[in-house]
Amino acid sequence: MITRKNLVLIFLPLILLFQGCVEIEYIVKINEDESQDVTIRLVLESAASSESNKIVSDIQDDGFEVTTYNREDDLIIEGFKQFTPEDQFIPIPGSKWEDTTSPLKTRDLLFAKEYIIDSRFKMGKKGAFDAYDILSLRPIPITYKISLPGNIKHSNSNDRKNGYAIWNNQLKSGEQVHIKIHSYDVYWERVAVLIFLLFITIFLIRKK
Repeated sequence: MITRKNLVLIFLPLILLFQGCVEIEYIVKINEDESQDVTIRLVLESAASSESNKIVSDIQDDGFEVTTYNREDDLIIEGFKQFTPEDQFIPIPGSKWEDTTSPLKTRDLLFAKEYIIDSRFKMGKKGAFDAYDILSLRPIPITYKISLPGNIKHSNSNDRKNGYAIWNNQLKSGEQVHIKIHSYDVYWERVAVLIFLLFITIFLIRKK
């Protein structure tokens, strides 16, 4: 199993090696069964394309399906993998968590299922040698995109687009991140049954 720590280390050393990464996106789609479709998207400068084969190989070794393509002057590397509900890979591996609770909480209500994420964490940690400290010379933009079942009711994200809440941060040591998002997935079948029963009840009352 990939841990929170070594997933980010798949690509971090090589990013530091050539500093050709201009953007990282970490995209998590939570499914109704609480499994997670995780996509890591790296945007590299075309000049760094000669180094990309190693990144692709490392991501594939950890079970990700990898695709690469060019977009204008950039090379895009995308890794995709579905994780089980127990894995809980939110919002990024390699971060120092301020709490040990599961980042995703759910609650079954009578007519809806509630999904809640409220997590605070810090990028990297200080030590005798900390690779994150090198990023202080050139912090890399990192975007978190998280989608939950149903409709998002509340979030502290910077933006929302196409059903995703979006947070814009910097990959650097000591970066404080707070991700908060809350959604409801309505059980429409139960709502329909309730409406039907109410209709029948009203019809019987009026018939009397």
